Amino acid sequence: LATDAGGNVIGFAGSVCFRENAAHASTVTGADETLVSVTIPAAALRVDSIIRITSLWSCTNSANAKTFKIQADGQNVLNLSQTTVASFHDMHIIRFRSLTSQVANNAATATPFGTTASTGVNTVTVDATDGLTLTFLINRTNAGDAAALESAIVEVL
Repeated sequence: LATDAGGNVIGFAGSVCFRENAAHASTVTGADETLVSVTIPAAALRVDSIIRITSLWSCTNSANAKTFKIQADGQNVLNLSQTTVASFHDMHIIRFRSLTSQVANNAATATPFGTTASTGVNTVTVDATDGLTLTFLINRTNAGDAAALESAIVEVL
């Protein structure tokens, strides 16, 4: 099941797709704040699965850093700091090489849609035999700035 930061069920993860179209605004300053968690059940995953994560984020256009993260079982798939932007649309693709070892995705620190000139593929190790949890987080350094996860789509292929 997918839950918001308060533990309220907002949808489900299945073998095809999860989507969240409600905005989830950050309320914490100076620490990682979980906005949405999506648990993908083991039955939806195979040794050659692909997970496509498309997210839309918004924030105050200022010089203050706002960090946006997507984690797969606690490991960064996206870890991007933004300053002078008001929104960005991001896509990351996790490619399984097995259910118990390496998964690869485009660079975690790449600009939206993975465009980068000098950062290679990000490889993390997860054990997805019991499923996989994706967590969407924001960390704002300034209380006067806003930041939100506007929407997310998680597709398991």
